[in-house]
Amino acid sequence: MRESGNHYRTAIQKTIDILDKLTIRYAIIGGIAVARHGITRTTKDLDFIVNVIKIKIPGMLEHFRKEGFDFDEKCAVRELSEDSFARINYKSIPVDFMLPVIPLFYTTIERSLKEEMFDRIVRIASSEDLILLKLLSFRDIDREDIKGILAANTGRLEVEYIFDWIRKIMKPDDIKIKDFQELIDKYY
Repeated sequence: MRESGNHYRTAIQKTIDILDKLTIRYAIIGGIAVARHGITRTTKDLDFIVNVIKIKIPGMLEHFRKEGFDFDEKCAVRELSEDSFARINYKSIPVDFMLPVIPLFYTTIERSLKEEMFDRIVRIASSEDLILLKLLSFRDIDREDIKGILAANTGRLEVEYIFDWIRKIMKPDDIKIKDFQELIDKYY
């Protein structure tokens, strides 16, 4: 277990170092970001939105390969270029990259917060943007993450910002809007 923890730390450090070296704008999302915003939960992967133009994807991935990340290069280039999502691995740690395909993803990167983690300054999605990303998929784990973020940040969130985005990205009759309001009423 200790070795896995060391791989996790190294995967974060190497990923941040490569993205910074290549001046690729990014935001950490997923379990790490959730933990930074108030609720700790286990996570087995690293999740990033990365703003890299498609022509530079092969070069970016080559840097990851040189640093010991494992992946099928042709497959990863195709997935990022066509599907805007790819997974690579560092030892046993999955590292997921998403390209910004909707305006919210760009905004998430722009509004990301600088924080120190593992002797690095990293960019982590804001609480509000993380909630919005969680609302898009709204799996059971996302719902739990939203509850935790709301409870840990009572009175400190830009709730109107969240609802402004909800009006932009969801249909007015989307059940997730009602569910989110219930979560706010109960946990915030």
